[in-house]
Amino acid sequence: MIERMVPDANERLQEAPPAIELQFNERIEADVASLTLLDSNGKPAAAAEPEPSEDRKTLRLSLPALEDGVYTVSYRVISADGHPVSGAYVFTVGEPDKRIDATTFVPGGQTGHAGHGGHGHGESDGALTLEQFLFYASRVFYYALLLAVAGTALWHALRRGGTEAWTRLLRQAGKYMLPLHLAALVVYIYFQGSSLLAGQPIGDWLKLFLSTKIGLSWLASFALGLAGFAVWMRGRWLTALWAVLLLGAKCWSGHSAAFEQPAYTMALNGVHLLAASIWAGGLMLLFALWRTRSEPLQPFAQQFSNAAVWSMIALTVTGVLSTFAFLPDLSYLLLTAWGKFLIVKTALVLLVIATGYLLRRRVRRGNPVSGLLLRIDAAWLSAIVLIAAIFTYFSPLPANETLLWHEMGDELHTTIKITPNAPGDNRFIAKVWLPEQSGTPKRVTFRLKPLDRPEAGAIDVPLAPYEDRELDEFEGFVKYSYDSKGPYMAFPGRWQVELRIMDADDNEYVKRKEFRIY
Repeated sequence: MIERMVPDANERLQEAPPAIELQFNERIEADVASLTLLDSNGKPAAAAEPEPSEDRKTLRLSLPALEDGVYTVSYRVISADGHPVSGAYVFTVGEPDKRIDATTFVPGGQTGHAGHGGHGHGESDGALTLEQFLFYASRVFYYALLLAVAGTALWHALRRGGTEAWTRLLRQAGKYMLPLHLAALVVYIYFQGSSLLAGQPIGDWLKLFLSTKIGLSWLASFALGLAGFAVWMRGRWLTALWAVLLLGAKCWSGHSAAFEQPAYTMALNGVHLLAASIWAGGLMLLFALWRTRSEPLQPFAQQFSNAAVWSMIALTVTGVLSTFAFLPDLSYLLLTAWGKFLIVKTALVLLVIATGYLLRRRVRRGNPVSGLLLRIDAAWLSAIVLIAAIFTYFSPLPANETLLWHEMGDELHTTIKITPNAPGDNRFIAKVWLPEQSGTPKRVTFRLKPLDRPEAGAIDVPLAPYEDRELDEFEGFVKYSYDSKGPYMAFPGRWQVELRIMDADDNEYVKRKEFRIY
């Protein structure tokens, strides 16, 4: 058995240790010994091989420079007499960053109003109510007009050799789109803010606008929306700069801004919106030119075709990188509405690429632009905007829920509770009801096993009795309550909790429950 551990089990260190050392009370078979360190994602954190001491009683694993976080040590050895010894424990380095989980993407957290939508707009709703319809419709129209107005402004700078008819078309577009965009933004802010502040005092609107990223983003978007009336068509690059700032204000809120260090994800989102605007605005202008016949189509169609290729490349790359930034594993795509909508959106993008290829081939061959293909491409665009506006409201990660498991029996009752049942610090509660004549249990063991890491050892949670004031008594039984707090589940995945009870007569009962944390 182990006599000494460095770092010790459940130890909190200010600085990362240079190595892990496990000292046993007898010699071990070092050639088949296993000693691994797992990070907060359940991935190996050290590449070195464990080294035995000269007396074969100590196993040492050299470590690289570890970042702040919760680490799990897992070991499996065989003693010289053939007895297997395995287990695991955790230790903490520094101040671990806040974990990325479903609550990270809840906008109401900034206002102190928990929940993903105060009016029940989450993904568990049943039939769509009128209020929910208006809520999502406000998002769809705002996203559509944001892409349209920003894309049109960007094409004012990108278009080469524009004629008087082209300038007239852009001025006409701005005349209608600028007020529509501003109106859509106001409606969007109203419905989103009402959702976040449902049940809150009216004074919290001021806090929302002045003290949260979301509110500041909305104020910046509104100011830029007003500024659009002054800068529209005042200069190619001034108009383009305004469009970039408008998209940047949108990036300031949403999933990309939810991270502790959001520069990377916000940059991805910015490039994604920029590419989407160029594609959406260009397609809208191409369709307008085709309908009015007021400008030769072929030169613009050729330029749009080239820009659309690069836009699709940028959209694909930033979309993939953002997905990996949000999700610890691609299997999560099937666990949430966000992931399922993203799969549908990806399929629509593939259809867009196919349609764009056909349009590009016609343009390169000098054939007239096909109205049918333009309509099809516009339909795909509309569907993508609709899906993007809805699924960006959902959390990319499934929400963790408290594990509460109660089992009744003739010889004992048991309850296991883990709160919040998420990676990191949790409270573990075990309750045992034994028959009155059985007496106090000799031992109650609470053990955790990471099922996704079969090679990892089990982690024993140190229980201590506590005063339980809950009214959950059973006639003829006596309740014994134990609890513990700590980061014993350091990483997401499938876990098994094992509760072992040994009564005063040395009868042992074992209860097991599998669960998953995200």
